[in-house]
Amino acid sequence: MNPERILVARPAARTRRRRLRALLRTLSRSGFFYVLVGTLGYALLPVWVRWLEPTGLSPLDLTFWSFLIAAPAAWASLAMLAPRRPEKPLPRRGLLLVGIVLACTALISYIGVRMMPVPTYGLLIYSYPAQVTVISFLLGERLSRRSWLALLMTTCGILLTLRGVEGGFAGIGLDGALVGCVNAFFIALYFLVNRHVMRGHRSLQRATAWAMTGALIVVLPFSLLATVTIPSEPRTWALLAALALCSTVMPAFMFMAGIQRLGASRAAILSTSEPVLTALIAFLLLGEVIQPLQIPGGALIVLSILFLRKGGAHDAVRPAARA
Repeated sequence: MNPERILVARPAARTRRRRLRALLRTLSRSGFFYVLVGTLGYALLPVWVRWLEPTGLSPLDLTFWSFLIAAPAAWASLAMLAPRRPEKPLPRRGLLLVGIVLACTALISYIGVRMMPVPTYGLLIYSYPAQVTVISFLLGERLSRRSWLALLMTTCGILLTLRGVEGGFAGIGLDGALVGCVNAFFIALYFLVNRHVMRGHRSLQRATAWAMTGALIVVLPFSLLATVTIPSEPRTWALLAALALCSTVMPAFMFMAGIQRLGASRAAILSTSEPVLTALIAFLLLGEVIQPLQIPGGALIVLSILFLRKGGAHDAVRPAARA
């Protein structure tokens, strides 16, 4: 090889490496990067569940093993990030309650993914902002016209989404539709309980680790009574680790980092890309296709969320809200 070409190639290679490092530094300071990576982690959750389906693990098995891996990983991540200790003690009892809701949310999510097409699941659970609005209204909060309009848009979007399932509404059955809506309800409940418990507290990363620990404590007794299946294949363990780390711990901490840089409202608006990512990933990795009638349904759901965010109806923070 020509020595002169080697001398020319080396500075060029160093320049490319410097540019790559500069790009990575810029991305690491950007809250958009953290939120989008966290959203991608949540969008991948149905993929791990579908790939684990042939192993015979039940939704309770998935809930147990995912939190058994996720809780220690959350504390390990906290140790590596080394955030400042909170000025006042965290409400640990309240965070245990958050953990109960978190465990129920995860369990219902794993059931829901198995009962319906992944794009349908991704759209249905995004009805939770509207459910937060309804619950707030029932608790005595006055709603603006914008909130009522967003609620109407979400309802129409859900009906179109269900109608657009292959085979119509009967394609997933009443039980499937109910599971999707109940899943969204528990996500909404998570936000409301978390907002109440964490009022006046800013140590969200540490609170997330406590909530995951609370979820594990709740799941343990039921897992012992139901006799949890212990996987024997390395591939199954790898998928469980991916479920716990890539779609539970990683997005939780990524969202926290993004929220710290962007604020909760802007981070929440970015997270509305999740149904689109879920549908795209389901198409690429699972071969599932979103039906034509579901496109306007999904658009109405996403637009209703943007409408609520813009109106300030609720300022939701989503640390590990779904698994």
